[in-house]
Amino acid sequence: MTVEYLSVADGTRPTGRIADGRVDADNVWTADRDFILEAEELDDATAIGVICQDAFALGVSVRGFVVKSSELSSIEAELSRFEDRVESVTETAMAAITDEMERITQPESGVLAGAVAKEMAGLRDVVDEAFDENDKSSALSRIESAVEIANEEMLIAASASIRGLLDSTNPESPMSALRSSIVTDLQRDLDHLAGSMSEMKEVLQIRDAVADEAEKGTQKGVAFEMIVAGSLSDAAAATGDSVTATGTDAGAIPNSKVGDLVANVTSPSGGTTAVVFECKDRKLSAKKIREELNTAIENRQAQAGVMVFASEDQTPYGAPLIRIGSGLYSVVLDKNQIDDLALKVAYQMARADAMATTVDSSAEVDLGMVAERLGEARGKLNEVTRVKQGIGKARAGLDQAETAVVGMRAALEELLSAVTEELTGAS
Repeated sequence: MTVEYLSVADGTRPTGRIADGRVDADNVWTADRDFILEAEELDDATAIGVICQDAFALGVSVRGFVVKSSELSSIEAELSRFEDRVESVTETAMAAITDEMERITQPESGVLAGAVAKEMAGLRDVVDEAFDENDKSSALSRIESAVEIANEEMLIAASASIRGLLDSTNPESPMSALRSSIVTDLQRDLDHLAGSMSEMKEVLQIRDAVADEAEKGTQKGVAFEMIVAGSLSDAAAATGDSVTATGTDAGAIPNSKVGDLVANVTSPSGGTTAVVFECKDRKLSAKKIREELNTAIENRQAQAGVMVFASEDQTPYGAPLIRIGSGLYSVVLDKNQIDDLALKVAYQMARADAMATTVDSSAEVDLGMVAERLGEARGKLNEVTRVKQGIGKARAGLDQAETAVVGMRAALEELLSAVTEELTGAS
């Protein structure tokens, strides 16, 4: 709203009035001291009229503001009442919703529990129908039928594949290649075995012929001591030892000639020792064997003694080689079938025992290894003897037994070679 003064024709200001929406302010007056002081400082009546007009306009504006403030207060009161009503309605609605939720969600009696129970009952019926094994149209029956068909097809395919892999007549199958390889290897082994058997039979025939000649008299007059001496000389030469025949000479015991052969041994440390051999072509008891060996050791100033029998039935031990005491051995050298392997083993074992009495701490001979190897050799020798007995009793099993003899004899030769290298290498 605009407030201004209205002018008249004579230039004077009219009294205050309202016309056409306008108010004449000439009759506006006030006793306010501050307002009067401010008006007195003005230059003329027009300026005073202007300030009055401004004051009037300001008053009109203040009145309008007061009216608006009152209306605003009324609106705020209405808003407050509205908020109160909304809060009340909200609380009422929440209470109703809470009651309804409780009614719906009660675990046992709620609407939701009832609906779930109803749907679960229906679902159980559907599942029971789907998995009814008595109903051929059920899902379970259809699944079982499909699985059975698939399994049957897989088994048929797998069986066909396996049959193809195992078909030895199919040149592309692994079984055919394996069969060919086995046949080739077996044929080669059989050919080798046949050759070995042929050689073994020739050797046996030669030995049988030698035995026959010996029985007829070719070697009948040769003393058993000489046979033993020849074998011992070969064994001693391998280790640098020497063998002396002492059967006709008296020894350390007055008028005693016990001790047929003496092997003179030089140890790696330079010490000398001796092994005495007593040869027997007759039976002796175990007690008599020990007595004669101890006498022979004393008589020939030896450190070990070996009793050598001409056949296995003369020894009371039933073995081709056995250790009967410290430095005492019994061995068989069959005079009819000369095989000095057992004698060689006995020589090395007795030699090791004799050397143990003279070898000092600085010697490089591994006597533990020697004893271990000789123990293995004695075990192998017993196996050879058992196999040879089997050959004599059962020629029908010659192919297997003689092959075992050849292998074990080779192993024995290797063991003896190892012992020889150990004993001679240090010296």
